[in-house]
Amino acid sequence: MFQAWNTELIPILYEDAVIVQERTAKYAKYAKKLRDLAQLHK
Repeated sequence: MFQAWNTELIPILYEDAVIVQERTAKYAKYAKKLRDLAQLHK
């Protein structure tokens, strides 16, 4: 029972983790652009 539940859940968790990582990467790039702009305007 637990094993079946485990194998069902792991791919879902993995996909979520990948999505979160991709979003984080996008936000990191965006944040870097903002920081660079802020440096230019000093």
